[in-house]
Amino acid sequence: MTFLYLFCTLGAFFYNYLQFAKLRAYLSEEVYTTLDVNSTMRTMENLSTKAILLDMTTDLSRVGNFALQDKQKRVEQFAGKLNEALQVLKERELSEKIKNLLEKIANLFTIIDSKTIYKKEFLADDAFTYGVMLSHKIKVIQ
Repeated sequence: MTFLYLFCTLGAFFYNYLQFAKLRAYLSEEVYTTLDVNSTMRTMENLSTKAILLDMTTDLSRVGNFALQDKQKRVEQFAGKLNEALQVLKERELSEKIKNLLEKIANLFTIIDSKTIYKKEFLADDAFTYGVMLSHKIKVIQ
């Protein structure tokens, strides 16, 4: 059973890693706002819906990995980034299926914010699962 869990977790990680590579290629065409010489920050409002959703799949993978490593500050960091993306996406036209999935993701981060006792394996599993589900739903977006 442990081998199966490890296999599924690694599979989800590598799948999301490939999605991240696609995201980087896609974002190279997007709008960036330069803060200073050493750092750049893209504004979520200027990104396309597809780019935001791809970024969310990567962040969900990070949340899962950091949850398994007991790095709570990093989990909260990426949860905050995901909440920001969710706020931007609330203002956009999305299909009902994607809206329902985004609500589930928002509920997951309600658990993180409330500091309730939630096994790290369950949190990681949920984050990986939602990341994979979201990446499959992205394929239908133009």
